[in-house]
Amino acid sequence: MDSIRLKIDSRADQVALAGRCIHALSKVVVGERAAFEIELAACEVINNVIEHAYECREGNDILIEWIHRDGELQIDVHDWGRAVPADVLFSPLPDIDHGDVTNLPEGGFGIGLLNALSDRVEYRTDEDEGRNTLSLFRRFDAAGISR
Repeated sequence: MDSIRLKIDSRADQVALAGRCIHALSKVVVGERAAFEIELAACEVINNVIEHAYECREGNDILIEWIHRDGELQIDVHDWGRAVPADVLFSPLPDIDHGDVTNLPEGGFGIGLLNALSDRVEYRTDEDEGRNTLSLFRRFDAAGISR
């Protein structure tokens, strides 16, 4: 198993830095396209931590763990902010009128995006430590082809 930890501040300008790091590490393992998808999913999680867990307040830690083990990449995003309400994790995607893209809702797509770009998404809260963790999992074969 290989793993790398990256700690960033809860500032919007740190999201791109974290994304570039995740992309560069992932590209070596799964190739460019899957690395982009992993980066996109991870950045969605990090943005949500900044916006919802920390309510856009700077000066809070976000710990990102990139973990590579046989046939799988795992990205863990840890925060010590407000936990995600259970109903949000299982909420359906918003209804949209595909013929009217000018009136798309501004939110509600995040969980669907994470599920579309990952093989598995897990969320847990450790109340003793006050830590929330959202984990993204992406499987790939021996040739590095994402499944």
